[in-house]
Amino acid sequence: MKKQKGSVLIVTMIFLLIMTMIGTAGIEVTGLEERMAGNMRDRQMAFEAAEAALLDGEAYLDSLLIAPAFTTAGTGGFYLPKTDGTNHWDDWAALGSNVRTMRSEVASSKQGFGQLSAYATYIIEQVTDFDTDGSGEIGVTKDKGHYYRITARAQGQTSSSVVILQSVFKAGI
Repeated sequence: MKKQKGSVLIVTMIFLLIMTMIGTAGIEVTGLEERMAGNMRDRQMAFEAAEAALLDGEAYLDSLLIAPAFTTAGTGGFYLPKTDGTNHWDDWAALGSNVRTMRSEVASSKQGFGQLSAYATYIIEQVTDFDTDGSGEIGVTKDKGHYYRITARAQGQTSSSVVILQSVFKAGI
């Protein structure tokens, strides 16, 4: 009988170790991709809710016959722009209840946004009126426009996913 050396066992064990390392790396990559996809979905949900809140603010302004009272305190979510170089939306938590909540969310349990961690909210700022005719021609009447900046904030499924969007809207009021 010949003496066996066991080299096949060593090669098999090394091959098994390499396959285990490749499998473990694959599992880690899959877990990372799963988290990235979840975070992207969360951010997209927040983005869509913030966009819907902007549209809600524009529709609200379009439906008014008389402009609401704008104050520096922002009663009811209607603000005058700050003059000290800061912005109202810099510290959303400080606004407290002086924000507007999307009407469609309140009316029907977050219509399509039921998985969000909070209602989408927005504020409306009265921006200085601008002349829409920049010609400066003498004797030509200028069409004054009433412009409003709408700032919307929405959270995704978690409070760590926050999107803030703005639009400037010319209303007929």
